[in-house]
Amino acid sequence: MSLASGGTKMMNHETTMNGRTSRTIAGMILALLLTVDGTVMTAAHAGAWESGQLSAQETSDEEKDFLAARSLINQTNFVDAADRFRQLREKYPNGKYVSDAFYWEAFARHRLGQLERAHLLLDNMLELAAHPETAADDLLRRRINDARQLRLRILGELAERGDSRAAQEVLRQSELTLGQAWDSAAAALAIAADSLALVMGPMMDSVEAATLEAMAQTEEAMAQTEATLAQGESRLARFFEDLVFSAENVTFNFSRRRELPEGCEDDSVQQEALNSILRLMETDRVQVLRSVINRQDECSVNLRVRAVELLAREGTSEAEEALINVAMTHQDPRARRAAVSGLRRFDTATAVAALVTVLTRSSHEETQEAAISGLRRSESAAARQALARYAADASRPEELREDAIVALGRRDDVEAGRLIEIYASLETEKLKSTLIDRLRRKVEDGSQQGETWLFNLAFDSNEPTKIRSKALDAWGRSPSLKLSGLTEAFGRLAEPDLRERIFYALYRRAGRIDDEAAKSEVVRKMVELARLETDDDVRERAVYWLGRTGSQEAVEYLLELLRGPPAG
Repeated sequence: MSLASGGTKMMNHETTMNGRTSRTIAGMILALLLTVDGTVMTAAHAGAWESGQLSAQETSDEEKDFLAARSLINQTNFVDAADRFRQLREKYPNGKYVSDAFYWEAFARHRLGQLERAHLLLDNMLELAAHPETAADDLLRRRINDARQLRLRILGELAERGDSRAAQEVLRQSELTLGQAWDSAAAALAIAADSLALVMGPMMDSVEAATLEAMAQTEEAMAQTEATLAQGESRLARFFEDLVFSAENVTFNFSRRRELPEGCEDDSVQQEALNSILRLMETDRVQVLRSVINRQDECSVNLRVRAVELLAREGTSEAEEALINVAMTHQDPRARRAAVSGLRRFDTATAVAALVTVLTRSSHEETQEAAISGLRRSESAAARQALARYAADASRPEELREDAIVALGRRDDVEAGRLIEIYASLETEKLKSTLIDRLRRKVEDGSQQGETWLFNLAFDSNEPTKIRSKALDAWGRSPSLKLSGLTEAFGRLAEPDLRERIFYALYRRAGRIDDEAAKSEVVRKMVELARLETDDDVRERAVYWLGRTGSQEAVEYLLELLRGPPAG
């Protein structure tokens, strides 16, 4: 299953609210899929390409053929798609989709593992795009960038297979794209490439193209099988970890991606150059990433952030040290935030201490937000304590305190009692509501302490009605709702809305009980409270909820109401 199809199946519309924004997981995962897999990202550009070319009301034969071929790409039928795009160029050699046909045939053949052919097609496309009469097309710049990105990716894959000429081309393109930061790494890789050339050059030159293709496909299949067997489980776990992390941060990455100045290399090409050079290196990867992160030119503003994200994936103590340094000292707040987010991968005392320092000393709220997210994932007591202190600190921004409360509530090592302690330090309804929401989760998991506290809060007349109503709803989620004391407390409630919510909470509880005796007990309590109710509107709602329980006790009470009071 592809990342795209897997991501689609995972889409749900669970909405996370933190007072500032509501983000659907579906939209974030779709955005993530455009960044995780560069090949998927390239294909996604088709919508932009076609929007400018396929908007005519009348569709020409050439356009129909192009759309038919593109539909095969969407169906992942790459064999037929490659043939159809080749036929499209032969049928319309001067048509307006020649460049597109070159690109999409190369895309399909890349997916089929036919790297040499894909590389040649992209070279042809880029040569065609260099002509003055075609370069005037405004849409062509995007197509060229996508083609260059895919070409660089293919060269990197060929280099991994031992193609020394491809390795040298990757180095050359990376130097052109990324600048002088690669000098030391390029020198080391050049030596390795030259050694490969001495051993493999004569052999590679003497084998016919068809044999080369078959060997490449066989080697790729063997390599993929070996990698799957050796690393499949860890890669799957890492993918889902990255998916959650990227979903939480994708809004930041996309909404704050800065427009590059005129004359800068396109983002996608820069990043593919970085990815390709790293694939060729087994050592000094951290040094290379550091050199990119330390660049101060305006053309590198987005590349720096990407380098920080890749640095976090290294997972070594050297990478951890470098991330902490970026988080503490880098001039670019986007790079600092990315470093803080990356530290979540390192659940060490050093990383936690750095996150705590950022949380308490940084003046950049988005960086503090990233620190809170990292501390939530840490299993250390120091992380838990830092979050609790921050949530209770009235001098901190309300929205970040809210984030800290949510983070605490999601931790498995935080009991209901710890959340209850924090409640006394909260000044606003917004913070109190957030804490009650998190406490509700603990109650749903069976916390008796949380259930009792919520019950008492609901009947505390010193609290705002909104808070008491929220506490009642949360109390009603308990899987073992205690009914003792409810009748007396119900009689003290002056607010009709709150009394109505008790009936709803009991109805909801009755609907979740399989044991008939326990369900009957809840319905009988509803009947008892309905008899005590004096407000007609509340009684009407009580009768409604009783009727929905479908129990015999409810039927008997409803019949009693229909018969009316006994005659004098």
